[in-house]
Amino acid sequence: MVAQDGKVDGTTICSRLLGAAYLYPHVVPDPFSLSVALRADDEFIVVANAALWDVVTPEDAVEEIYEIGSPVVAAKHLQDLAQVRSTIRICLL
Repeated sequence: MVAQDGKVDGTTICSRLLGAAYLYPHVVPDPFSLSVALRADDEFIVVANAALWDVVTPEDAVEEIYEIGSPVVAAKHLQDLAQVRSTIRICLL
């Protein structure tokens, strides 16, 4: 059930959400997925949600984190980048 604040069961605005079985049947775990064939020279993969991909291209993501040795630091860097770009995008609208 959607509450007055627009959230499903007062928890989330998402209608598709993994890991929220307690919200079924109002929220359905039906994610978008994309398969990409890995090549022998691939060094890492970036798994992210639409919030990142809306403001960062895959090429930008790789360029931003290629030299970072730690996956945790790389993830934090992409998170920060997405937040900055989202803020700029909102301000420009």
